[in-house]
Amino acid sequence: MSPAQRKTRSSAFDDLASPEPTAPAQPGSAAPLQPEQSAPVPVVERIERLKPSQMLPDRFQPRRLAPAHLRAAFFAGKLDCYQVAGEWLALSKNDSGYRAEIERLLAMGGSFESHGQIKPVTGSWESTADGRYVFIIETGERRFWAACLRAVQEQLSEEPLLRVEVVSRPTRQRQVLENRHSEPPSAVGQACEVAALILAELGVAPDAALADD
Repeated sequence: MSPAQRKTRSSAFDDLASPEPTAPAQPGSAAPLQPEQSAPVPVVERIERLKPSQMLPDRFQPRRLAPAHLRAAFFAGKLDCYQVAGEWLALSKNDSGYRAEIERLLAMGGSFESHGQIKPVTGSWESTADGRYVFIIETGERRFWAACLRAVQEQLSEEPLLRVEVVSRPTRQRQVLENRHSEPPSAVGQACEVAALILAELGVAPDAALADD
């Protein structure tokens, strides 16, 4: 992120000290979920406040938000989350489909300023190939991108902070439930969710070597 003009309050917790990340919790598996069922309630290990640059959306989340080419560059490490947000905002100026999504996400980011962040992001810490730890988002990717988009649009001088819950057993089922609570899936989205749940039930991990789209 290239910090610019000014700083505003990004969450209702800005008056608290930001704790240092600690050791990661290892994700596990969960029982299969039908859409009308409830996912198992995760054990919340702790609550933290993190910058978006310390976090990473789950690449295999069934519902995808960012445009495909930006998403690919992001997960390849060619763009950071703020660069993606900037290019996404630029695309939205000439594309009504992108613009509608951007407006919804910016409205969510604005609500953090007015009312604080009501729902936390959930996930767990995982190690990377270079020995770093990154917080992998289980639920709350929309809140992640809302914060990034608002930071770029408002040219905030510092990164926003998001309230996160570190959970012991992230699950694909909880991702699907969160997606359906936010908005009904399209036919393609529903097919992706069903496929993801079947793979989770069988214990089959997605192949990270395969292209997403």
